[in-house]
Amino acid sequence: MANNVLPDPLNVNIASPDPLNTNIVNQSAFSTTAFGELSVAQNKPLIQITAQYGLLEDVLTPAIGGTTTTVDSKFSLSTGVGASNVAAIVSSREAQYKAGQGLLARFTAIFTDGVSDSTQQAGLITSESIFGFGYNGADFGIVHARGGELECQELTITTSAAGAENATVTVDGIPYLVAISSGTVQDNAYEIATSLSTLVPGYIFTSNNDVITALAQLPDFGAGAFAFTSGSAIGAWIEIQSGTLPVETWVNKSDWNVNPDVVINTALGNVYQVQMQYLGFGGIRFYIENQQTAAFELVHVIQYANTDTIPSVSNPIFRVGWAARNSGNTSDITVQGASAAVFIEGIVAFDGLPRGLCQTQLSVTTIRTNVIALRNRITFNSTANRAEIVPILLSLATDSSKTAFFEIVANPETLFGDTLDWNYVDSTKSLMEFADDNVFITGGDVIACFSVRNTGSLLVDMQKILEAQRPGAAFSITARVSSGSSADMDASPVWREDL
Repeated sequence: MANNVLPDPLNVNIASPDPLNTNIVNQSAFSTTAFGELSVAQNKPLIQITAQYGLLEDVLTPAIGGTTTTVDSKFSLSTGVGASNVAAIVSSREAQYKAGQGLLARFTAIFTDGVSDSTQQAGLITSESIFGFGYNGADFGIVHARGGELECQELTITTSAAGAENATVTVDGIPYLVAISSGTVQDNAYEIATSLSTLVPGYIFTSNNDVITALAQLPDFGAGAFAFTSGSAIGAWIEIQSGTLPVETWVNKSDWNVNPDVVINTALGNVYQVQMQYLGFGGIRFYIENQQTAAFELVHVIQYANTDTIPSVSNPIFRVGWAARNSGNTSDITVQGASAAVFIEGIVAFDGLPRGLCQTQLSVTTIRTNVIALRNRITFNSTANRAEIVPILLSLATDSSKTAFFEIVANPETLFGDTLDWNYVDSTKSLMEFADDNVFITGGDVIACFSVRNTGSLLVDMQKILEAQRPGAAFSITARVSSGSSADMDASPVWREDL
C-alpha cells in the first residue's frame, strides 16, 4: 500500500514567513460579497439590457429636448444644445435591494469629454438616487445622489359629463383635449387617464375610482400649471409631491481613496462595477476593469458607516443605465453604453405574506371578457412606487358544459365607453389594484391561453407565465365560451408583493 504522506508536504502554515497567500479578500473583486463574505453563491440577475436590437420595452427613454437611440449595438443618448436639456436611457425594470445581501451593477460606458455646467452619469440610477461613474462638469469621478422626488399630481372628478364632450386637461402647463362621455365619474376618470397616456410625454397616468394620478418620469418636470375644464364635468388637481432634483455628491478621480492613479480613457468603452451593501449605512464600492488583466480593480469606497444619521438613499431600488443633463451650457453631450446588468448576491426570496382575490363573472359570451384585471400601482403612500408584484397561482373554473377559453392579456384595452374601474386591494398596505368590470377586452397582448370545462377547476403556476410585475404593469384574466350559451367564469389569483 502506497504511503500517501508526502515527505515534504505543501506548507500552508499561515504563520510562516512566506506562507501560501490565502487572503482571498485581497485577490479579486469577485471573491467576496458586498458584506465581505466569501462569495460562493451565484449572483442572481435581476436586470440585463443590451442594445443590439434597438430600443425595446426593456428600457425607458425619458428626455427633455434630448434624443435617445442605438448606434453600433450601443445605447446612445444626447442632450442636444439646449441649455436645460436632459436625456436618459435606463432599464424599465428596477432591482430591489434585499436586506443583508449585496446589490451588484455592471455596465459599460463611453463619455464625452467633460463640459462645464453639465453632468454625465452611468450606473445605478433613479430620479431619487444615484450611485455611478461620470462627469461633473469637466471633472471625472463617482457620484452619490439622494433626496430626489418625482412630480405627482392627482385629478379628482367630482361631477361626470352629462354627454359626449371634450375636456381641456392642462398637464405641466400644456393643455390637451380629451374626449369624455356620459356616465359615472369613474368612467370619465378612466377615459381621461387612457387618453393622456397617449398624448402626454414624460408622464405616466392611471385611474383609480374617480381619481387620475399623473406621475412624472424625470424630477425636472412639474413646474407648470395643472388644470381641468369641461362643458359639464367638474374636476380639480391637487399636488401630492413636488418634483425635486436629487442632491449630488461628487468625488473627483484625483480624490479617490483606493486607486486614484488608475489609467482610463473615458472617451473609450470601459467596464465599470458598483457594489453596494446598504442596510441604510453600509459602504459602497466602485470598480473599473483593468485593461490588461480583465479583472475589476477597486478604485473608491464611499465609507458611509459611522458617518451619518440618514440612510445613504431613501429607497434602495434602482434602474441601471445612462443619463446626461445640461445645466446652463449649450454643448451637445453624448453618453453611450453597450449593455448593463444588476444582480443580487445570492438567492432572491420574497418573504411577504401572499394575497388573493376571488371573482365570478356572470353570463360570459363568445367575446373575450374581463373576469378580473390586476395592476401594480404607480404610487404608494404618496411616493413613486418602485416595488414589484410576483404572481404565484391562478385557479380557473366555469359552469359551461362546452370548452371555455381563459386568456391572460397584458396591457388590456377596452372599447371607448367601456371602463376598467380600478380599485385598491388595500390603499395603505397593498401595491395591487384590481378591476372586476364585465367589459370586453379588445386589445392588448395575449400571453397565455387555457381550456377549461365544468368537470373541474384548473390550477395554474403563474410564476411560469408572468415575470414580476413592475409598477404600472397590468394584465386581465379574460374568458369566453367556445360556442353556444353564455356561462359563468371564475378566476382566483394569488400573488406576493415585494415590499
